[in-house]
Amino acid sequence: MGFAHQVAFNNRVADEFEVTGSGWRLDTVTFFAYQTDSSTTSPITAVNVRLWDGPPSDPASNIIFGDDSTNRMISTGWSNIYRVTESGSGSTTNRPIMASVVDMEGLFLPAGTYWLDWQADGSLASGPWAPPISINGEDTTGNGLVFFQGAWQPLVDTVAATPQGLPFVIEGLTPAWAFATPNSGTVAAGETATFEVVFDTTDVVQVGTYTADLTFSGNFGNNVPTMPLTMVMVVTPGVEVNTAVDALSALAGETVTYTVHITNTGDLTDTFDISLSGETWDTTAPASITLAAGEHNVFDVAVMIPVDAEADDNDSVLVTATSQADDTVMDGVTLTTTAAIPAEYGAALSADVTMLTGTQGSTVTYTVSLENTGNVSSGFMLEVLSADWTTSLMTDTLVLDAGEVQTFEVYVTVPMTATAGEMDTAVIQATSAVGRLLNNQVDTIELTTTAEEPEPTEYTSYLPIVVRP
Repeated sequence: MGFAHQVAFNNRVADEFEVTGSGWRLDTVTFFAYQTDSSTTSPITAVNVRLWDGPPSDPASNIIFGDDSTNRMISTGWSNIYRVTESGSGSTTNRPIMASVVDMEGLFLPAGTYWLDWQADGSLASGPWAPPISINGEDTTGNGLVFFQGAWQPLVDTVAATPQGLPFVIEGLTPAWAFATPNSGTVAAGETATFEVVFDTTDVVQVGTYTADLTFSGNFGNNVPTMPLTMVMVVTPGVEVNTAVDALSALAGETVTYTVHITNTGDLTDTFDISLSGETWDTTAPASITLAAGEHNVFDVAVMIPVDAEADDNDSVLVTATSQADDTVMDGVTLTTTAAIPAEYGAALSADVTMLTGTQGSTVTYTVSLENTGNVSSGFMLEVLSADWTTSLMTDTLVLDAGEVQTFEVYVTVPMTATAGEMDTAVIQATSAVGRLLNNQVDTIELTTTAEEPEPTEYTSYLPIVVRP
């Protein structure tokens, strides 16, 4: 009788069609559905539709128009058709089929095979149901699909077990790029009438030669020849690249970022390949960017100044955008980066107290200050270079801005076996992370801990008083 495609249960149906010639412009599609026991007033309240470049059951297929939620229905009404079974009575009228028209927004499709999938909603409890293509005496009428219980599956008659197709009506223009205006009229005997043939490239997205035939029909017979039409679609790519700032400077080891502006000055959507040339410093940019005709956007170019760069060292890079539509169309901008001053890395370790004493088994704590004496922000690694007694650090890394001072604690445990007066010196080192790459160890500090005798324990003895007579 019909196939489930209710919005409420996320059921859908789908079928294919073929675009021929030089392409079609889709204005509307009419779908058919019924709800059992409805009147001839349409109970259909919504239809959403998706257009695919292949079967929706194929993971490689892509949606090229529509979605599963937007109600695109612009009108609905009785089709003057009732749904009946082949063996049923032709007088059955409790399933009037409704024709619902959806808006396809003038979508242009080049020649090829496409799939529509859709679902409907209605105000009654039953359905909506999509009736299949019905041809008396034929069991197989197509290769439709139904999305049921979470999966796409063939649209099959449950009695005959044969594949079914789905009816729908596509309306628009074919070819989509040419039409006559006016497209009808009356010419008296012996008179001449003129009309225009308009070529419209608004929805034509591919370059090339388009051909079609303009035909005539009326009460004059078949003695009016067909008029061939030919349109050669050409486009002009163009690109403009510029930047508000084409020169920057920074410290060695830092990265500068340029904002580059790019405009598609052509009359087609184009992808522009971004290339770099002439640079010796590490420079990065996006590989490509796609822009619609007339569209403007920006992208970043990042240049890293080497850590060993000296003052006034510089590097230039030519950033070029090249049209994929025509690789002779390109534009570029040169960016120059200068090392302002050499980066300096350094550290100074200090402590108000560098010598402490502790009893056997106790832990003494030193508070050590680390100053970044360089002119750039840097991370520092802290480590114990040498110590016989157990020595640990509160942290093994710190990050300091230029000139910043932070403190950390060093913990030294006096062994239980240490004798009074025995000493141990721990050497603590701070190294700039970048300085280590430059083989520049920055500073050390010595902390000396002495074992001391534990304070004697005092005891008190109590003697009983004995009184004798």
